[in-house]
Amino acid sequence: MSERYVWKEAFALGIPELDAEHHAFLDLLNSVAEAADRAESEKMRLAVSDLRTYAQIHFAHEEQFLKVAACPELPRQQVEHALYVERLNELEQMPDAGFHAALEFARSWLVDHILGSDKQCAAWLHASDVQVPYPLT
Repeated sequence: MSERYVWKEAFALGIPELDAEHHAFLDLLNSVAEAADRAESEKMRLAVSDLRTYAQIHFAHEEQFLKVAACPELPRQQVEHALYVERLNELEQMPDAGFHAALEFARSWLVDHILGSDKQCAAWLHASDVQVPYPLT
């Protein structure tokens, strides 16, 4: 059985809009894990497709947020986000036998990204006292 991720305060960036999106991201990953545990191939692929779509939407929103704030880490974020979406595309095509390992990569990458790159950007935003209007226009 695949591990489920629950929201932890350690994931919080202190940016409510992005924290809410990260929370939803974890929920989608858990949906993929549930389908994988049931060995429901078609549901796994649909769940991964939903996850990929959400990742693209979230990453575009996060990148726009960082662009408006003039965060110097934006280029690194863009590269990391693009690689993750590419990996999700591969996961969607993966045979069932390798699905759990790929799923674990997808989940651990997200947590590492939030705790690493995203936290670094959030620290810069808080230290700079940049006010980003929300919703973004």
